[in-house]
Amino acid sequence: MEDQGVTEYAITYTGEDLPGDDTTRKVVYGVGVDDQHFVVHGFASGTVAAYGSLHDDDVSVVELLRRAVLEEIEARLSAGFPPESWTVSGFLTTLAYDVPDVPALGALLRSPKQCLWLREAEPRGHVCLAATASSARVTTPIGCERCQVPDSRLICGSLVFPEVVAGKGVGEESYRQVVNVRCEAAGDVGAGASCRPGGRECWRRTVATGRPAPQPNPDSPRRVVDEIGYLRLVYADRFELTRGKTKEFWPKSDESAVNSLRNPCTGLPDFRAHVVALCQMLLAMKPHGQLPAERRKSTDGHTVNGITALSLVLDDRFAGAGHSSIVMLEALNEARNRFSHNDQKELVAALRTLGVSYPPTGSYEVAWWQVAASVADGLAQIRTAIQDAMPAPLAEK
Repeated sequence: MEDQGVTEYAITYTGEDLPGDDTTRKVVYGVGVDDQHFVVHGFASGTVAAYGSLHDDDVSVVELLRRAVLEEIEARLSAGFPPESWTVSGFLTTLAYDVPDVPALGALLRSPKQCLWLREAEPRGHVCLAATASSARVTTPIGCERCQVPDSRLICGSLVFPEVVAGKGVGEESYRQVVNVRCEAAGDVGAGASCRPGGRECWRRTVATGRPAPQPNPDSPRRVVDEIGYLRLVYADRFELTRGKTKEFWPKSDESAVNSLRNPCTGLPDFRAHVVALCQMLLAMKPHGQLPAERRKSTDGHTVNGITALSLVLDDRFAGAGHSSIVMLEALNEARNRFSHNDQKELVAALRTLGVSYPPTGSYEVAWWQVAASVADGLAQIRTAIQDAMPAPLAEK
């Protein structure tokens, strides 16, 4: 199965290497995806390091390079350029900053702090979502500069739920102080000020690229069942199938199987059972009648399954419309098969296409809702493609 879903890259900071001739120390990041690991070095020339416009009492040139290199890594990944495309040397990429880069580095140095918990208020002003009391909610971007929560462009992806208080200090200077943060990866991280590159060894961020996964919710299992029914109706109408032919194309799912999708999902056995049950409903589909006889079989002479047949119908009869959404159905079938054969790597890839990490980082219940939401989206997009186009005539040899 071709994985056209979301790819998640993990970015880590591994420290600094010794300087070269007339260069700063190298800042070193790691970028990982599945079992592949890439390294990114970044350094500035001695001329750049000497520029007065890049000197700051609070930010060293090396700290500025940490920011610049991380920004470049995330920009490339978000634009769809994987690490293997950055260099011809395999796993290592080197980013060298010289005189032409000084204006961009200067702009980055002087850019105001950004915060995940800062919001604009109506009609004007700002509020802090991390404030523990209503009196502390009112803030300003300048006030945020004095807060220990790291800049959103640098903050570790595991830092969550900071709690901030505000007050007046010596000389009536206002302050904002972090009194508590939580970390989803480590233990006590203090006020979170060190949760940035070079601050803690456990620092980590992720960048997800590709098709965004739909948001899961408790209604997702019901929605995927509804979408099966909608696609059945639209397909039958588009091909003018009789009632008997419609039943032959896709018999209605057994009521007990439908109800099972709404059962609680409390662990791996339930999750696997739900995935298998939903996949069985999709494999009951038989769109083979809308294909030429020679397209109904694989190269080994076996009849293709219903998901593959629907993919061929979209290719042959609808000029490929909706074909990109079939990947969700294929991923579900792949996950079902890999559960049976205990192929961990392929199972992880299939579930990632559906928007789920494996094992799930949260509950199996939410993971199941995510699978159902992704398949429902795929079915809906296929239905729309069929609804919006007229099928080409059946081409028999």
